[in-house]
Amino acid sequence: SRGMGQFYHYKHYSNDPKSLSHGIIWSFYQDSDSILWIGTHNGLDRLDRKTNTFKHYYHIPGKNSLSDNVVRVITPTGDGRLLLGTNGGGFFNTNSAFPFENPTPVTNFLEMLAILLIPAPLVFTYGKIINSKKQAWMIFVVMMFFCGGSISIRCFGIFI
Repeated sequence: SRGMGQFYHYKHYSNDPKSLSHGIIWSFYQDSDSILWIGTHNGLDRLDRKTNTFKHYYHIPGKNSLSDNVVRVITPTGDGRLLLGTNGGGFFNTNSAFPFENPTPVTNFLEMLAILLIPAPLVFTYGKIINSKKQAWMIFVVMMFFCGGSISIRCFGIFI
């Protein structure tokens, strides 16, 4: 039985299917029924406190399951359900890590362009605040240099 001040140490054992599904744990949540939900690097685990064993929930392609096995966030909705933040969908299903988010090179380019153009005016706003357009332009040029370098590494495998 569990008493006050008692701690249990749970581990992942590859040869024990009732242990944690992975050694990397991202999140915990205890619901109103005292069920402990654990988001791991390999799915969602539910702890049975009576037997100290885990039930595992995984991503199964083509089935109504987790959007990805990396469960980073567990958040209650207030009506007894849990929202799970994963690498393959987050709270709202798809994100840019999901392979169908940007299905064509054009949409991928437009997203990269937006990621580049949205922060650029902030640099010039900073320059206006400190009354130094030269400093703003210098920061902008350095940003473009690093952006161009990262694109060349990503696209062409060129190391600077």
